Amino acid sequence: MNNGWRDGLLVVWIISLLAAIGLWVSAIVIFGKGPDSVELVPLAASLAGAAAVVSFWWFVSLLLWLAVSAVVREHEKDRQQAARLR
Repeated sequence: MNNGWRDGLLVVWIISLLAAIGLWVSAIVIFGKGPDSVELVPLAASLAGAAAVVSFWWFVSLLLWLAVSAVVREHEKDRQQAARLR
């Protein structure tokens, strides 16, 4: 049953986690510069928006990974039980 879905979702989860962290840190660094970076405020706002979107999809991919893992575990249990009954 494990045909690569769990591994693929795990890779997507890790990449989106790293991207979200990078975007949030970039936005915080730009906002932290204060009045010296007034021209960068639109960029920081865009980075924060992108970070929010990536964080949302990180959470969705985590839920998908957990759901697929549960289905794979149940399928394996069913296969083992069927093998014992034979």
